[in-house]
Amino acid sequence: MHPKKGIAYLRRLVAFNEELTDISALAEKERLVAEFWASMGNNPIIEELSDGSTCNVTFVYQGGAEVETLGLCGAIIDPSMCEQAQFKQVDNTDIWYLMIEKPIFNDARITYQYF
Repeated sequence: MHPKKGIAYLRRLVAFNEELTDISALAEKERLVAEFWASMGNNPIIEELSDGSTCNVTFVYQGGAEVETLGLCGAIIDPSMCEQAQFKQVDNTDIWYLMIEKPIFNDARITYQYF
């Protein structure tokens, strides 16, 4: 999936109201979630920044009811900032995401683990 499309899907899903009661809105959300996973899998969304040499990364994870909390560790995360490395869940979905809010060089190679 193209990064802009992936992040657009994610932002649209996050914007949905927590307590959907309209059946058509529920169906639309379910459709977006299915389309998101069919296109993305558990791959990070990489968005190139305007400087052309750095990018932002959004990690996504598909987790069901068994997931209570989710975090990320690795070279991309400052150990003193572990609290900020906690994923957020898109309400009423199995999508968990973590946006890294610092530029990363486009050619960076990093290792990371979910916990």
